[in-house]
Amino acid sequence: MKPIFRSSLFGLFLVIGEAFGGYLLHPIFSFFNLPIYATIVLGQVIILIIPSIIYFYVTKLPIRETLRLNPIGILDIIIIIALGIFIQPAAMFIGTLASMFFPNLISKVIFEMNSLPLITNLIVIALTPAICEEITVRGIFLSGYKKVDIKISALMSGLIFGILHMNMQQFFYAFALGVLLAYLVHITNSIFSSMICHFTFNGFQILLSALVLKMAKVKGTLPAQQDMRYLPLNSKVSILVDLFFFAIIFTAIAAALFMALLQINYNRKVKREQKLNLSKNRICENILNLEQNQESIFNWPFITSIFVFAIVLFIR
Repeated sequence: MKPIFRSSLFGLFLVIGEAFGGYLLHPIFSFFNLPIYATIVLGQVIILIIPSIIYFYVTKLPIRETLRLNPIGILDIIIIIALGIFIQPAAMFIGTLASMFFPNLISKVIFEMNSLPLITNLIVIALTPAICEEITVRGIFLSGYKKVDIKISALMSGLIFGILHMNMQQFFYAFALGVLLAYLVHITNSIFSSMICHFTFNGFQILLSALVLKMAKVKGTLPAQQDMRYLPLNSKVSILVDLFFFAIIFTAIAAALFMALLQINYNRKVKREQKLNLSKNRICENILNLEQNQESIFNWPFITSIFVFAIVLFIR
């Protein structure tokens, strides 16, 4: 089985699991009266990790090489954590804009989780997805695109990542985040880079939500959940304008951090490959571009994944 087709087929199984797995798991979780944090963690393990275990059992592919379980440097980690923080305003802008047209489902989950200890929220909403989603998307799925140009493979990774969230409000910023995370894995040749960035991204949102809630309690008022779709037009424009300027400034800083990470790994690549007498242009090309693969990226499993996503949006 060809690599891209194999990845797309695996992605299709994940999409089907995310789309319809809840209908099977919800009665079971309800029967055992499991709390929301347990259902989220178990759901990710059942829908994402178990298929991953089956994938490696069936394909016999090496786990370390497929997932790129390679160590990264301390400086890389610091830059990646900073990236996860500075991309927040851009994600907030995209998410807020989408919330004006589509229901914000994740805000309801976070609102329900606010009563739990902070460490529990970090484990459930930040750590669990950072491990489970990265293993499946930036690990297994992206591994099929190793011989595809990074621009294409990152876009495909972003698309499947957005689709797996199963709602349009999250799709857009998840797509953008998925593209960035794919680049991080390619640049560092390590899935730990995307795991750290993913954890930082989600964890920062949890910390921010906890801070807002704490400040609201001090004032004696609880923050109300607003449906952005029903705000007056002038309020929508005002919110977007404020977020836009923050997004521009912080995204510029994030871009500088990204280029610094690229330069650091380029320098490392130079030192490693000088013995092979590769030209500097060839070395840089090896970091961001790989040999083109003739296999089609739009195969029937991937198209079916999009179709399943459309069905879910229609029936919900």
